[in-house]
Amino acid sequence: MENITKGLKELLYNKGAVLVGIADMSHRDDCQYKRGVAVAVPLPVELVIQLKSAPTEEYYNMYHTLNNKLNDIVSAGEKYLLDRGYKSYAQTTDRVKINENRISELPHKTVATMAGIGWIGKNCLLVTKEYGCAIRISSLLTDAPLEADIPAGGSLCGNCSICVDKCPASALKNTLWAPGMKRENIVDVEKCYEKQIEIMKRETGIEADLCGKCFAVCRYTKEYIDRYKRENLLNEGDEELIKAASDVIKRNYDYKYENHTVGAAVRCRNGKIYIGVNVYSLHGACAEQVAIGAAITDGQREFLSIVAVRGKNGDEIIPPCGNCRQMLSDYAPECEVIVMENGGVKKVRARDLLPYLYSVE
Repeated sequence: MENITKGLKELLYNKGAVLVGIADMSHRDDCQYKRGVAVAVPLPVELVIQLKSAPTEEYYNMYHTLNNKLNDIVSAGEKYLLDRGYKSYAQTTDRVKINENRISELPHKTVATMAGIGWIGKNCLLVTKEYGCAIRISSLLTDAPLEADIPAGGSLCGNCSICVDKCPASALKNTLWAPGMKRENIVDVEKCYEKQIEIMKRETGIEADLCGKCFAVCRYTKEYIDRYKRENLLNEGDEELIKAASDVIKRNYDYKYENHTVGAAVRCRNGKIYIGVNVYSLHGACAEQVAIGAAITDGQREFLSIVAVRGKNGDEIIPPCGNCRQMLSDYAPECEVIVMENGGVKKVRARDLLPYLYSVE
């Protein structure tokens, strides 16, 4: 007999969920389904670091990118259950309705806490041990007999109040959450909403209720950032390299070929950074090739690290194409290439990006 719980979780993880939990909803009068499934994906570390200062356009774009990713994940879960004869309803962004009090009928956070993914912090956001508040979440509902996980029993924030102290709206009430607690006991929603609109408009010109300060400073979020840096060996030099690649694309964005504009930055042994943008044509040069070519033209032959980005603001780190992998393997097999994996940034050796590579005898 098929294990529906195991099969569903495997599907959701394979689709890109990083956290998955199942909630027993059978005792809630406001839910016609007996099970809720919560899923979460993390925000990239570099964006979270930026949010300590102010919200960015990159954060705005990533916010919607991750929402679309979550929609795909929960929709796949809905189909999986429907195909097996169960009722299921994915709470995608186009289905969730926000009332005049700025709350949905069944918030994702409610499902997540009941599924044991995390608890509600003093910032009124979901906090997880693994990623702090640096996550986006979604949920789906079903009548399938899924095995429920253990729900969150209360807050693990303790005496920490850094999110309260750093809130630019002074909207947080320093309240420890307990299951069933009303949102107004934790945050002044209107003060929070108005300040988010003000800050986002001032910093980016975009009118949206996004801020991020209270989750960027969370100590659990900081643990996620610190752990990620330890595991992936990112340093200030890597962040400088990413910024250089983003800056060159901002200065040279080609609106005619906007879907193909790429910026790259390479650091050489002497510490100097060389930049490049792709030359778009049928047989044009990639940004990595232009950057490496600029370094070689200047007499450099030892390369430490390289990164490529695309998008109007250079906010999407992309891996090198096949041609660039061959080029890097030829010129700099030990060069560290910065790439994205599971929503975060990591470094890999150029030689490891191209197994069974072609070599000139």
